[in-house]
Amino acid sequence: MVLRNPLDLVAVLRFGLLFAVVAALAKLAAKVDALKKDWPEFAAMRRLALRFRGLLKSKNVDKLGVWLKDAQRSGLYASNVSLARCRATSTP
Repeated sequence: MVLRNPLDLVAVLRFGLLFAVVAALAKLAAKVDALKKDWPEFAAMRRLALRFRGLLKSKNVDKLGVWLKDAQRSGLYASNVSLARCRATSTP
């Protein structure tokens, strides 16, 4: 391959970096899938975390109550302890 322009080198480097990022994301996705399959608690925690992240991004406070109830019903100990503290501090 002959590079006639310095910008060609930049393009090649960008493509290489993009390829490396995609490969790393594929490995990470495979690890997450394995954890979700083998550990249902991890799947539940991840699902709640992603929903909470969506709530923060949307800035929609109306759905927070539903999320809090779902988190409490999940049976995850850490979430139940954190939710109890959250309700104790936020209740007037």
